[in-house]
Amino acid sequence: MVHRSKLNDLVSFGISKEQLAKLKDKVVYNYDWGYINETDFVTSLKDEEIYFKIRERKLAAVRRKIESSYGWMKLIEEKS
Repeated sequence: MVHRSKLNDLVSFGISKEQLAKLKDKVVYNYDWGYINETDFVTSLKDEEIYFKIRERKLAAVRRKIESSYGWMKLIEEKS
């Protein structure tokens, strides 16, 4: 499944722009979420690489939240 606002991000997961254009025509959205058939999602990346890309993005988001929170940073400084 993919959210309507994140469909263009599939390019970063190894899907070509041509495939993305075809997918945009095929995807049917319900409440801004669309389902992509596994056969329509052809990527040059291995499953592990996709997993680590997603994990890196999530970790980066958590780091940004921690670094922007004064309370978290103060707690980290006190512990170190």
